[in-house]
Amino acid sequence: PDFIVGQSTETIAVNSRQQRGAKRGPPPGLNGQWITDFTLARQLAQQHNTPLMLDFTGSDWCGWCIKLDEEVFDTEAFRQWAAKRVVLVKLDYPRRTKQDPELKKQNEALSQHYQIRGFPTVLIIDPAGKELRRFGYTKGGFKAWLNGLLANTRGLESLTP
Repeated sequence: PDFIVGQSTETIAVNSRQQRGAKRGPPPGLNGQWITDFTLARQLAQQHNTPLMLDFTGSDWCGWCIKLDEEVFDTEAFRQWAAKRVVLVKLDYPRRTKQDPELKKQNEALSQHYQIRGFPTVLIIDPAGKELRRFGYTKGGFKAWLNGLLANTRGLESLTP
């Protein structure tokens, strides 16, 4: 399915000009940093033949989401692992923080499409959008979380450190 772009085309054009003008590494989403624009993320995943990691989170109200961010996603070990293996997409469902209406609409459509029932939910999907793995919070930091993510998972060999 097609989803609404979470950034204006003007922002994307400015970002593209900045990226062309500067010698940089991989673009956001492929460099260990999260992006919110699902359409752009799928384009990057298709261009680089890389799976996407979708983080469905409630950043300002969900205690387990906050713990997952602090214990896993905010670590340098996670960023280094992710930069080589996945396009990172943060799909937030805040209660107190204002959110752009287009971004909110995109996130709601994705939540319905992937039948998200609770938070946090982390999906690994292929560039075509097919779900490969569904996961959440695991106590113990990045290594424990990664071991849980990769346990009993066929087809995700490219994610193995």
